[in-house]
Amino acid sequence: MPASEELRGRIFDIQRFSLQDGSGIRTSIFFKGCPLRCCWCQNPEGLRLDAELIWMEANCIRCGTCTQIARSGGLDWQDGRLKICPQADENWDHLVWACPGGALRFSGQDYTVPQLMDVIRRDIPFYRHGTGGVTLSGGDPVMQADFAGALLAACRREGIHTALETEAALPWERLSPLLDNLDLIFVDLKLVDPVLARRYTGVGSETTKDNLRRLLLGEHRSKVTVRTPLIPGITATAANLQEAAAFLSALDPGVRWELLNYNPLAPAKYALLGRRYPLRADLTAYSREQMEQFVLAARESGAPGAFSEYGGYA
Repeated sequence: MPASEELRGRIFDIQRFSLQDGSGIRTSIFFKGCPLRCCWCQNPEGLRLDAELIWMEANCIRCGTCTQIARSGGLDWQDGRLKICPQADENWDHLVWACPGGALRFSGQDYTVPQLMDVIRRDIPFYRHGTGGVTLSGGDPVMQADFAGALLAACRREGIHTALETEAALPWERLSPLLDNLDLIFVDLKLVDPVLARRYTGVGSETTKDNLRRLLLGEHRSKVTVRTPLIPGITATAANLQEAAAFLSALDPGVRWELLNYNPLAPAKYALLGRRYPLRADLTAYSREQMEQFVLAARESGAPGAFSEYGGYA
């Protein structure tokens, strides 16, 4: 394996002072690449490993410079919006550089471990006021397992609390080397039924369930929190919650199981990538009372560790 100074990871966002990705104040690092294609994905810019071009409409002065210099049809105006054709043979770096308003940028930047540690160290004083630390999110960091492992090891050497958010949809051999350097592991169990999982996420649920069995029956079970995003009409159904409760309680009756509210802000991100949001754009988040009912239903189905933090979104 290359030295951590030589490894490079592709990151599409770094959020400092985050309060929703683990305990305390955290630095959340979002990795490019995801094995799933959930139709409700809230971070579509993190799905692909390559650095995609994004149009920031609020920065655009609509001068037409980009379409004038795009020679292969990579950019075009349609119905007042810039359409991006990523398959076109364009000099994308030049198009980003030439945009006078800074409306074009890439959704990914390559970092070395030392470069990211320089960012993380700025926030160490805030971690010490509680149980804060670093959370690897995405996408799914396990897609870049070597780099994620090197970054977690660097954090552990400096005594920084670590967390990982994953779908656990990749083979155990890629996930397991990360576990010793983790304090918390958040695993998404979106749909239990493998047929429904394949329909709505592009991948069956078999690998995720197998990895959860290994986690909840193994030495790292105390680190695990399972999460289920409540997507109206898809995951937020009585059948799915009952199946999830039965599956989880059979492995660990006391497992922490967090139900996440639907995030109505997700559709706005699709426009940045020139994509259409697959679900209805008028779906709304559940009320506090509705979330309490979901939690009650999950507990009555045999999962007493079910909970929800209102405002914690999918």
